[in-house]
Amino acid sequence: DRFRVASDLRLMLIPTELVIVGLSGGTTHDDYSNSDFGLTWEHAWHAGVDVEYSPFEWMSFTAYYEYDYTKRQQRSMNRAATTDLPSNLPDNIWVSNGTDEAHNVGVDMKLVIVKDLLDAKIGYQFQKGWANTDTRPNNPNNPGAASGPVNFPNIDDTLNIVTTELTWHAMKQLDLIGAYRFQDWTHQNFQTDPLGTYFGGNDVYLNNKVDDY
Repeated sequence: DRFRVASDLRLMLIPTELVIVGLSGGTTHDDYSNSDFGLTWEHAWHAGVDVEYSPFEWMSFTAYYEYDYTKRQQRSMNRAATTDLPSNLPDNIWVSNGTDEAHNVGVDMKLVIVKDLLDAKIGYQFQKGWANTDTRPNNPNNPGAASGPVNFPNIDDTLNIVTTELTWHAMKQLDLIGAYRFQDWTHQNFQTDPLGTYFGGNDVYLNNKVDDY
């Protein structure tokens, strides 16, 4: 069973005729009170701001930033593969806390090239995110008892995006859009980075992962 409490807030401010400011934020908390093992709770929140500035009727700039944070806890148990039933002892149980964080920032410029006929848009976006897992034993009096828990290395992602867009208002009911998008992505994941195609013996790994591009 999942019990969820969530809230969301959006606010728009217009300090001048040329500037519009938007504020947003929210929280979510999930509680799995009937789960002895696996995910027991998860808490997330986000906050963002965007500012639009229109110095001329034919030109506007937009800048935005958003931060996302998620933390979750789960309980796990260690048992031998030959054991039919797990031993529900404190020494065989551990707790893992996972944390995800992400930053998203960007800027856009919009231009009216020919009024009511041709518009252009240029934008840049930067995203940075990482995930961390911190593990601790359930029995603080015997921290080395459980053989399974470890603190995994961080998973790290970085994404740069450049976009250009040209919109032709061909008819009242028809817009034709041409766009170009460039992305540069780097990914560090200890689970897949060292994997190759051939492990030796009769095992072949299909290498189903996305490398940096």
